[in-house]
Amino acid sequence: MIDDWDQRSYLVKLGDAFSQLLNTILGGAPDESLSGRSWRRTALQPKNWNTPFWWFIRYMSEVMFWVRDEGNHSRLAFEEDVVRSSLRAKALSSLLIQYWGRGYEILNEDLKWNKKATKMSSPD
Repeated sequence: MIDDWDQRSYLVKLGDAFSQLLNTILGGAPDESLSGRSWRRTALQPKNWNTPFWWFIRYMSEVMFWVRDEGNHSRLAFEEDVVRSSLRAKALSSLLIQYWGRGYEILNEDLKWNKKATKMSSPD
């Protein structure tokens, strides 16, 4: 089954979904957790992206999950976001191979076609 790769408990999945919902409401990507985004915005982005809001979110997530992650929650959440995204991409690729005999190249062809269609329909 396609969901077999995610072995987390239902409660953990629910918490992650809530975090992703809050992140999406705040304008982030729907598959990124709030903690992961706070780490990305404070540790990986250029200094002008480091707003006090994201430092506050990162600090609060570290405090809330200190017992479990010992001050590394935001970084671990970011890494888990990346791993889960790649696992979903691999699952999609295996489905494409199963049904159409090809994997990522179908996605790449679709992206190229969308770029061409966008160029053709955009006013100059």
